[in-house]
Amino acid sequence: MCRFGVFPGWALRGYSAIMMDIENAPLGLLLKRAGWMSPDDIKNALIHEARQILVEPPAHNFFSDVNKIPMFTVISRNSYYLGGMMSQRLVIGRYCSISHNVDLGGTAHDMAGLSTGYLSQNFYDEIKERQNTAPKADDPITVVGCDVWIGVGAFIKGGVSVGHGAVIGAHSVVTSDVPPYAVMAGNPARVIRNRFDDKTIERLLKSQWWTLPAKDVTALPKENVEKCLELVEKIRGT
Repeated sequence: MCRFGVFPGWALRGYSAIMMDIENAPLGLLLKRAGWMSPDDIKNALIHEARQILVEPPAHNFFSDVNKIPMFTVISRNSYYLGGMMSQRLVIGRYCSISHNVDLGGTAHDMAGLSTGYLSQNFYDEIKERQNTAPKADDPITVVGCDVWIGVGAFIKGGVSVGHGAVIGAHSVVTSDVPPYAVMAGNPARVIRNRFDDKTIERLLKSQWWTLPAKDVTALPKENVEKCLELVEKIRGT
């Protein structure tokens, strides 16, 4: 449970209040994609109701400033982001390392109309109105899974899903979904290799080690993947 003083302006809310309308409420739609968070995790998360943002502590200091986070965003524990551009309708998993100048969830301008720009004389009001439009059930959501590493200057297109354990190389342009544990790089980004062999990837995904209590994850021998898997399987009873 985090303290009120950690992130000023945030509040703790009950699970039922957040999830009452999970099929249609903005935050509910996002949390459906964050399958690694249990009801208890959500109960203990920081919620900014007005902006429909959920941050699961502990989180990087960047996320303590609600003005740096776009509306309709879920950020999971032990993930850091060193700065760049974040777009709304975004879910970030646990144990993610996101470097400088990363564009998460970038969207395209509409090319079918008269102009790709903003025609209103109230320029900033028009931008704010677009940014504050709540997502609907069929709107694309950008999802960064757990244990993802994104290198400096990378671009992740809006609506893309980055699989658990994936690595995105520096300055890559990711325009399509990224498989779990794939290493992708380039413009457009392509799979260079996988982090592990197929059998190990299957065991890692099955283990869902990122859903263990934080104290159990901390105790894992990070440098020895095989030993980690054996310990997680023992904890799971599999």
